[in-house]
Amino acid sequence: MCKLLKEIKILLIYTIFTILIFTNSSYAIKLIGFDWGLNYLKLTDSRFDAYSTAFTLEIPIQKVTLGYYHEDINIKGQDVNGISHGTTIPPSYIKVNALRLKFLLANLKKHIGLPIRIEGLVDVGTANLRITAIYTNSTGTYGYILLGTKSIGDVGFKLSYKVGSKYGVQTAVGITALYRLLKGSPADIFGTGLKVDDLGGFEVGFDVLISY
Repeated sequence: MCKLLKEIKILLIYTIFTILIFTNSSYAIKLIGFDWGLNYLKLTDSRFDAYSTAFTLEIPIQKVTLGYYHEDINIKGQDVNGISHGTTIPPSYIKVNALRLKFLLANLKKHIGLPIRIEGLVDVGTANLRITAIYTNSTGTYGYILLGTKSIGDVGFKLSYKVGSKYGVQTAVGITALYRLLKGSPADIFGTGLKVDDLGGFEVGFDVLISY
């Protein structure tokens, strides 16, 4: 069922793009953008550290930008107490697929003369989890794999600086900061009695946007 829901959501995203591009001339598409980013995540569950790479396909529509967002998160963590010692082992990851909506908050070029834009952003989508862990206690060594598909929601902002424009290609660099809602799973993967209930948290990253 989870796999089917994932496929339906991805198909819905592609369908929206197709309709906007080919059928409705009132939505004048001026540019198509490709955004690549590197991110650091500060998760609510402090036992974990994570970093990620991200890609966004963007299409400006009127005063907003619609995008398909994909993020590959590498996650590692450990939990140690007097009874058990647990740690994650590869492969441990979270893969995010979401619909991204961006909207302009401020254009600083009008105020300070620099091509800087501040945009708000909202993501809605799914996250595929695979966290592999191993732990040792007084009775032996055990392995655990946390698998699942969860809903995610992001809210944040992006500050971008336009580097230049030549031959119809625009280039910008930016900083993105967001807060993510992502529930974990009631699983004690480290064998210490503390479950992985929350995999959300704060994320900050650097990205490059190329628009045609």
